[in-house]
Amino acid sequence: MALNRGSKKAAALSTFVRELNLRPWQSVDWRPGEYDKAQLPEEISFVHALGVPNYEMVHWIVARAGWTAPLTIKVLQSRIDVKSDKLKEYQKVVAENWLVLVSDSTKPSQLFTTAPDFDGSQVTSPFSRTFYFGYPDRELRELGA
Repeated sequence: MALNRGSKKAAALSTFVRELNLRPWQSVDWRPGEYDKAQLPEEISFVHALGVPNYEMVHWIVARAGWTAPLTIKVLQSRIDVKSDKLKEYQKVVAENWLVLVSDSTKPSQLFTTAPDFDGSQVTSPFSRTFYFGYPDRELRELGA
C-alpha cells in the first residue's frame, strides 16, 4: 500500500523523533537548520521532544501558541520569601528543611523560560537547600550559594 503525502510526513516525523534516542526526561527543541541529518518536510516548523521512561507515557500533542514568562531572580525570591514565613514552624518538627519550587509547564500560567546565562546562585534562601524544577521537562536547578 502506498503512503499518501500526509502519511509520508508523519512517518518522517516519527522516524526523526525515534532516532533522537532520548534518555528519560532529556528534551530537544528542533527548528529547521538544526540537526543536519533531519530530513523533515517543510511544513514541520518546530519539534519539541521529551524522552520518557516507558512507552505507556508516550503521546503526541499539537503545538499551540502562547507566551512564556522569563524566570527571574525576583520571581523566585518572592516565592522563597513567602515560603520562609513558615520555616520556624517546620523546624520545630524537622531541623533541616529543603524547599523545591515547581512550575508545571503543562499549564500556560506556569510556563517559564530560563535564559542560558541564568545564575541561580543570586537567590537567597533561609532553607538548608533550595531548588527550582520546571515540570515536566526541565532540569532541577539548585538555587543559592
